Amino acid sequence: MLKSLKGIHRVKKTLANGQTRYNYYAYRGGPRFWVSDKIPVLDPVPEDFLTALANARNAEKQDLAQRNKGKIGGLVTDYMQATEFTTLKQITRRDYLRSLDAIRKRFDNAPLQAFREPRMRKIIKQWHQGFSKTPRQADMHLSMLVRLLNYAVDQGETADHCAGNIKHLHSSNRADIIWLPEEIEALLKAASMPARLLLELAVHSGLRRTDLVNIPATADKGDYLQWWSSKSNKRNEIIIPVTPELRAVINNTKAYRRTRTTKSATLLCNSRGRPYTPDGFSTMFDKARGKTGINKNLHDLRGTAVTNYIRAGFTDQEIGEFVGWKLENVQSIRRIYVTRSEVMTAAINRLKQNRP
Repeated sequence: MLKSLKGIHRVKKTLANGQTRYNYYAYRGGPRFWVSDKIPVLDPVPEDFLTALANARNAEKQDLAQRNKGKIGGLVTDYMQATEFTTLKQITRRDYLRSLDAIRKRFDNAPLQAFREPRMRKIIKQWHQGFSKTPRQADMHLSMLVRLLNYAVDQGETADHCAGNIKHLHSSNRADIIWLPEEIEALLKAASMPARLLLELAVHSGLRRTDLVNIPATADKGDYLQWWSSKSNKRNEIIIPVTPELRAVINNTKAYRRTRTTKSATLLCNSRGRPYTPDGFSTMFDKARGKTGINKNLHDLRGTAVTNYIRAGFTDQEIGEFVGWKLENVQSIRRIYVTRSEVMTAAINRLKQNRP
């Protein structure tokens, strides 16, 4: 029982009269809540000991909350207990926590009311610029700070703040960037099995990272893939056509899956037969890309999938529905990477297939 009580710090001390005393603290550096002379506390742990521990920790929490009241650190704690945060998907909470940690590191003891002062805006911008080596991460931290301050306004903790409308660092539109055929060949060559299958599915499906690793094994309906996905705690139906190239990859994926002893519920599985995670996919991709020296990211594979759909004869509107893109982004890919003859050939082939 005593070993299961995490965090307790015990200090053994010899008094001037030679007697041994054991002091118990709620945690290292925390408040003392129990003193035992001559012998330490043994199992079974006295009920009074447990009560004293609980009271000490609760008092410390209340004291900390009081000290942090009206400060950013206290606001972060409140926000993390609010439904706005607790109902988020796990992967979203993880990203938010990363930004909340960055906010606490810089502004933990800053008074909330200081963020109403115009001069505070310069400090926020300097903090934001401090992450300029990773622009997307910098913008995520800034957006989280704005979200946090908006939460404070909504809760009546402050009337307003000065952090709104600060220009983001990451502004490039990568919708018209794709992996070229020779680059994909190098990437696939650098990846080991079964990671290669995962990358091929990305190239021919255009799915988002999270959707890609969560394709159910039951999603294959022959001419199309169909399943329900959750995004922002909402259920969305995903339907994408199975082109000949995608069919070949799906068949290879199923064949690999049958060789694993542990079967996952997803179409894709790793070498242990378990589902990939979004982070696991990113790590695998980064490892393979690092061997190629190509400076393109995982998202750019979706642009490659768009070109494949265009060459297969699908309309821009249809492709936009498949991959969740705006029409103008699909049109940009078409203008840059797909020739008129390729489009016409695909349209003629599609017409032939539709004839009775």
